[in-house]
Amino acid sequence: MPGATALKRKLNQPSKPSELRRKMLASIQIQWKQMRPDLHGDDAALRDERLAYVTDLLKLKKPLTSLSVLSDKQLGVVLDGFRRKLECPRAVEHKPPVVPSAEIIHLAGSEQVFTLGKLFNYLGWSVETRAEFVAERFKRPNPAMLSPRQANSLTMILLTIAAARDLKEQGVSQSRKDTNAYIPTLKSKLAIGERKN
Repeated sequence: MPGATALKRKLNQPSKPSELRRKMLASIQIQWKQMRPDLHGDDAALRDERLAYVTDLLKLKKPLTSLSVLSDKQLGVVLDGFRRKLECPRAVEHKPPVVPSAEIIHLAGSEQVFTLGKLFNYLGWSVETRAEFVAERFKRPNPAMLSPRQANSLTMILLTIAAARDLKEQGVSQSRKDTNAYIPTLKSKLAIGERKN
């Protein structure tokens, strides 16, 4: 039947809405460039700002990653919103990008650095040996550049090394248990951790 063949041909043709959708997406991109001439030439920023603006405009819960995921109805809402903004340019809100605050790195306190120096002196290590030891374990040029946590860690490492050496010189066991038990004696001997009045 001729009518059935014509109907079948019509059904196999690309649907009109898809063409309309392409035009809507193209129109959104063109209008956004008109709304944001300050981003001319920066395609990445233009795209990111457009997606952020549309996310706010549609009050979406998750940030939009592509306009292609929007329904035809949502694209229509976006176009209407853009047209209103173009008619009233002052209404275009340019939100500055949120810059994450710079990480603040706290360095070891003067008492911690002094204690580390005292332990290095007690061990009799040269300046070069100290620098190599710190750089190898903490990727820092010297103890003054360590964080408080790193300084505490290095203090315990040096106390353990010094305690084991003392016990060896005394000719007694240097087991972990004996070394840990001797550390308070060593700290007292070197006046480490004592509060000044």
